Amino acid sequence: MRVGASSGWWDRPLPGVPQEVGALASYESEAHELVSVSLTVIPGLLQTYETAVGVFRADGGPSEDFETGWMARLRRQQILGKVTYMAYISETALRTPYGGSRDAVRNQLGHLLAAQDRGITVRVIPAHQTRVTTFHPFILMRFPHADPVVHVEVTGGAFYVSDDAVVPFASIVTRLGRLALSQRETRTIILRLMEGL
Repeated sequence: MRVGASSGWWDRPLPGVPQEVGALASYESEAHELVSVSLTVIPGLLQTYETAVGVFRADGGPSEDFETGWMARLRRQQILGKVTYMAYISETALRTPYGGSRDAVRNQLGHLLAAQDRGITVRVIPAHQTRVTTFHPFILMRFPHADPVVHVEVTGGAFYVSDDAVVPFASIVTRLGRLALSQRETRTIILRLMEGL
C-alpha cells in the first residue's frame, strides 16, 4: 500500500476545507512518528479552538470557513495517542496571543501541559536563539514501511518533499533536539507564562 492511501474521514472532505488538509490527514494516519517544527504558531495538532480560529483569521481566511476548518483540525487531532508525536515550538509562538483573550491564551498553554501529561513530547525552542533556523513550519513524518515525507506549510498552501530532499529537514530536527529546552524546562516556562497572564 502506498503512503497516504488509506481511507478515512478525509475521503469525504468537509465543505470549505482545502483538499490538501485531507491529504495531510491521510499521511498522518499511516505514520508511526510525527515531528512538528513551528516558529510562529502552535502546531495545528495541539491548537485549542480559540487559537485555531485566531490563526485562521490571521491567515486571512473567510470567516464562514472557520468552523469547518476547526472541525477538520479537530479530526486531525484524533491521531494523537495513536502515533508518536513530538512538537518543537518557538517560545515566541507561546507568547503570541492568537486566541485573543488572556483566558484563551491560558487555555492554550494549559492544553500544552495536558498534552505532556498524556505522553506527547512538547519542547520549547528558546526565543532569540540563532543556532537553528527554518523559514516554514513543517511536519516530518516517518512510516513503518516507507521512506519519510515532510509536509511544509507555505503561504496559501503546502507541499511535500521526499527522498533526498528530506535530509535538510531531518537535520533541523536533530539540531533542535540538542537546542530545545527539555520537557521539564518546557513545563517550567509554560507555567511561568500562565502565571504572568
